[in-house]
Amino acid sequence: MALAILGACTGMTHAATLVTYTFPSGAATPTTVDSSVTASSVSLGTTSAGNFGFSSIASNFYSRLQSPPPNPTYQLPTTLAGATTGQTYIEFTLTPQAAQTLNLSNLKVDLSAQNTSGAAAYYDYTFYADLQVTINGVMSDLGSVSYTALAGAGDTVYPASNKTFDLSSSTFQGVTDPITFRLLVYRDPASTSNYYETIRLDNISVNTVPEPTSIALMILGCGLLLVSQRQRALRLDS
Repeated sequence: MALAILGACTGMTHAATLVTYTFPSGAATPTTVDSSVTASSVSLGTTSAGNFGFSSIASNFYSRLQSPPPNPTYQLPTTLAGATTGQTYIEFTLTPQAAQTLNLSNLKVDLSAQNTSGAAAYYDYTFYADLQVTINGVMSDLGSVSYTALAGAGDTVYPASNKTFDLSSSTFQGVTDPITFRLLVYRDPASTSNYYETIRLDNISVNTVPEPTSIALMILGCGLLLVSQRQRALRLDS
């Protein structure tokens, strides 16, 4: 019994979620927001790309790899620098409430892809999502995560892969100022692309480590529960 209680208490020490974005019916507003922050809607970079936005059907953010045939004038950039200058990104800002201090843990996002019908051929393609976080005008680049879709037929929906960006460094602890999160998307230069190949981002969440007071209260509560169970066992044995 004691081991079961300890296991349950350990399971309670999870990170708190500050905000989630699940884009229901293409909505860019936050889906859930913790009371410790305010959260902006997700906005788009001022890219000139068509077919770059929020899907009301698939309920996520999406981007075609290039503009429509027969003479495509746009392709998703092949480098982070190209994504920066081309502004192929989404971003949002969290602002701590008065007297609130944030200790961040991570940002999670689902990456996936889809082939729509219409192409003469489909190809393997890889795309990247790079996270940049800005506090007080100072930007930190957290690196890129990738997703690869293998060649398939039209109307192929590829399964989502959950990716995690680590925000546990000292830069993101004790935060009291607004924080802007920017996810830039670009494709691998070796990937052959067409208009019918689509990348998708979904289920974005920003999480924090548990507050020390919360941990202390949890330990106290679990300790009292253990004592109560022990006293009950002694009464049954007597």
